[in-house]
Amino acid sequence: MKKIFTILLLVTSLAAKSQTFTDPVDYNDYIVNLQNKIGEKLIAFNEQVASETASYASVEPYFLAMGAEMQDAVTKIKTLPAFEGNADLRNAAEGLFDFYLHTYQNEYKSMLNLVFDPAFDAEDLATLQEILTRITEKEGILDGNFQAAQQAFATKYNITLDRNELQDKIDGE
Repeated sequence: MKKIFTILLLVTSLAAKSQTFTDPVDYNDYIVNLQNKIGEKLIAFNEQVASETASYASVEPYFLAMGAEMQDAVTKIKTLPAFEGNADLRNAAEGLFDFYLHTYQNEYKSMLNLVFDPAFDAEDLATLQEILTRITEKEGILDGNFQAAQQAFATKYNITLDRNELQDKIDGE
């Protein structure tokens, strides 16, 4: 199994490295698509956690799918070349995707264990809220960096950025 995973990772890395972009819109859209795939998995995960019948067993496949998508995005963004020597957008996306993966591997796992603990109490709820606050604050900074880099990229290459409807859905707008 480990060999299969290593081969799959190598193929993914080579495929991402072979990505060459001559159009700044395609480059931007590639990065946004990686982020949107994570967002779609996050929404599915959140919907499952919020369901009345949620259990650790019912949520786990969504959790694992979200983690796999985050890992895929991190792998792809790390092998993505700079666009015409400009790495700011890629680097900002890499920081954001690394944060997603780190949060998944640490805070999200802790939150799942808390939420599905049969002894969940008010203290656990307070802990959960503290974790969510820290995640939201850190993500806000990294997302702001990404949006600034994306806007600078759009300005440099005369691109009009469209509103991301998936982001609106994630933000609850």
